[in-house]
Amino acid sequence: MASGITENGFQRKTLQQLITSLNSRFTSKLGTWNQSSNSVEAQFVSVFAEELDQTWQGMEGVYSSQTYSGSEGVYLDDIISQQGVFRKGKSKGSGEVVVFANLPTTTTNYLITAGRSVSGSNGITYTTSTEKTVNSLMSCYRLKASTITQGVTYTFTMYNVESVSANTFTWTAGDSDDIDEMLVALSQFANVNITKLDQSAYYNFTDRTLYIGFNKDVNNNPLPLSKANLSVTTSPVIGEAGYRIACTANTAGFYPLNIGEASGLSPSFTGFVEATNWLTFSSGSDVQTDSQYRASYENIDGVSLSGTPAKIKAEVLAVDGVIDAEIFQNPTKDYLYDLSNNIVCEPYTYNVVVLGGDEEEVAQAIGDNAPVNVKQYGTTQISYTDDEENVIDVEFTKATYFNYSVNITYQTKDGTYLTDVEKAEVGELMIELTDELDIGGTIPLEQVQASVYRAISFKRLKTASVQLKDITNVGGQFVNSDLIPRFSQKPQLLYVNLTFNKA
Repeated sequence: MASGITENGFQRKTLQQLITSLNSRFTSKLGTWNQSSNSVEAQFVSVFAEELDQTWQGMEGVYSSQTYSGSEGVYLDDIISQQGVFRKGKSKGSGEVVVFANLPTTTTNYLITAGRSVSGSNGITYTTSTEKTVNSLMSCYRLKASTITQGVTYTFTMYNVESVSANTFTWTAGDSDDIDEMLVALSQFANVNITKLDQSAYYNFTDRTLYIGFNKDVNNNPLPLSKANLSVTTSPVIGEAGYRIACTANTAGFYPLNIGEASGLSPSFTGFVEATNWLTFSSGSDVQTDSQYRASYENIDGVSLSGTPAKIKAEVLAVDGVIDAEIFQNPTKDYLYDLSNNIVCEPYTYNVVVLGGDEEEVAQAIGDNAPVNVKQYGTTQISYTDDEENVIDVEFTKATYFNYSVNITYQTKDGTYLTDVEKAEVGELMIELTDELDIGGTIPLEQVQASVYRAISFKRLKTASVQLKDITNVGGQFVNSDLIPRFSQKPQLLYVNLTFNKA
């Protein structure tokens, strides 16, 4: 077999080929040569062959480092950077919090300025990047029965600014039971007059609170309207209004922050109640790994025409802090749903799903490259001004992470435990596989399991099996099948979510 650099690339001599070749050479030079496996001569040849094998492996590594498929680290940077695509450094995580203000005690039209601090349970401080005015235009609203005074007549006007249908609700509060009845009726009034609520308004009898723009199935967490589209006017003034405010981490790097783990506001203000996040923050990122860098290059390479999905995706991926992006198109008259029955696109729209990055920069990247007269769809709407001073509204969806865990059950041929080094190699391969999965991409059980066999030698490993568990949702169970995230979720696997069990 030809070896060295050939027309098929680099072909390395195997250890057995080296032993055979050395035996042949010694025989031709010295005559009869004892090649039996237990002879001194065979041991002598093995020592030389192993040294030569290391040399061949080194030469193969040098060759591979100069090719796209085999290069790693700085060698990969050298190759891809020549195409104008550069490895991304550390980026800052970001997300949105809902800041609640008690309307009776907050100064009318008080401006919550940008530049305030929000704390994360991950030890990172986030700085708000948008400002909000405390008035009747909000994203969610709640009203506690304990704040209602008997004998007082309350008047409420509610609507969604996207579909104005303003009606007035009036009730004179009586005893405790009457107040409960009042708030049930008010929730029904809200459901009639407020369109596009992700979940119906409701009254919780346990904590005696009316919720509009909240999720009753998940601890009454906020589920706010986009922007400040909810209009609530009360006389006398009563209740707590929630305002969506974007914020960015002060520290670059990979720092996950799950739902409900953001809190506080500094400096605060009179009437401030609390701040919390209803969605997982984008985690930020460490320096792009080789697998992530390759994926970015392959997504961007060869893209040139504006208005195409590939071009939009390439421009979004180029925005600082963007970790991943995906585009879903719906050229039909029907609604498009994912396998979890979540709306992906309305008829004749496209939805750009983006993980990380400043939302205004993302919106501009989409708007500047958007096709003409094609509607967008998404849960986030941002306005920006183009070069011709036109104000353009852009819709897209902010992605979150789909965290999962892996339970690995194994048996070695000698009955020993896997070492920490072997476990780390298994984890590294699984995480690399996960990094290469698209937003909304299925997590393939068989490929995750194959990572174990790739990392551990067949000479050592007897059997191995894996189970997967969705840990984004509380109560998930380990399953022997693929995991399917929502269309707007990016699969993510952390070392801490790997468990090893010796059979």
